[in-house]
Amino acid sequence: MDQNTPPTIRIARIGTFTSNEGIAVSFGAAELEAAAAAYDPQADPAPLVVGHPRLDDPAYGWVSGLRLRRASVPASITSRAERGSGTTAMDMMDAALLEMREA
Repeated sequence: MDQNTPPTIRIARIGTFTSNEGIAVSFGAAELEAAAAAYDPQADPAPLVVGHPRLDDPAYGWVSGLRLRRASVPASITSRAERGSGTTAMDMMDAALLEMREA
């Protein structure tokens, strides 16, 4: 990935999923495409956080865009700091992946 291309993470994919309450929900290509098209980061940017935070937990970055790509929705990431500083969402994901590989 070049320096001008924002990093991405997959946030959704086509399929059927069960909530913590036991409710099954299915998402097809049409639903994911509509959600990606409707997302407006200028009006209401989605924060990148660790876990399921309270409303006042810090954001490590924001979702700058969504698109449907094949059978999933990757989110383009805008970080608060430069990658490699140890304080961005991408740094946290890099550390988590390294930890999983070493386990």
